[in-house]
Amino acid sequence: MTLRDIFVDNYRYHEIRYPFSEDHINIKKRFADNLSMRKPCGLEQALAKVGLEFEGQPHRGIDDARNMANLSPYLFF
Repeated sequence: MTLRDIFVDNYRYHEIRYPFSEDHINIKKRFADNLSMRKPCGLEQALAKVGLEFEGQPHRGIDDARNMANLSPYLFF
């Protein structure tokens, strides 16, 4: 069972419409593919790979999101 399946089941259980589409991007895989890496890496390693430093506190949602946004030029080219 995938994480998405768990979310969908939980929404059904609570009788709430699932708010996301079927389409998604695995950014770890996309980053690894775009940089011709053999396997995906974590956020801090990805930032270091392109010469950036992690800003903020790791695993704090807003900080992780901001740092992921800094990788967007390497995800969508």
